[in-house]
Amino acid sequence: MEKMELSEALKANASVLEELIGFPYRGYKLATNENLDGFIERGVCVLGQPDASGVGPNDHGMLICGVTPSGGIFQVMFSIRNKIYHRYRSTSGVWNPWYVYTSSVYNP
Repeated sequence: MEKMELSEALKANASVLEELIGFPYRGYKLATNENLDGFIERGVCVLGQPDASGVGPNDHGMLICGVTPSGGIFQVMFSIRNKIYHRYRSTSGVWNPWYVYTSSVYNP
């Protein structure tokens, strides 16, 4: 088997992930308002917690961004602290506030 450089292996893994979930991997971002407001392409990124708190999710996690057929944009953020945040930007370009769901233990 031929050896790969680490960067090549990561690109190959990202490509497989994109095919499995249908969302391209967009890299790492700090979870600042500016970065999240500017993340408007369909895809998935890993979030790091910023130094200062802001409006919205200030946490480590994963962000999924999608675009509707009409041009609206939705973001769903999965926090490492068992919270799920979501918001929507209408075609007018205005973001709704962040909403949060909190999880509880499932006991069947």
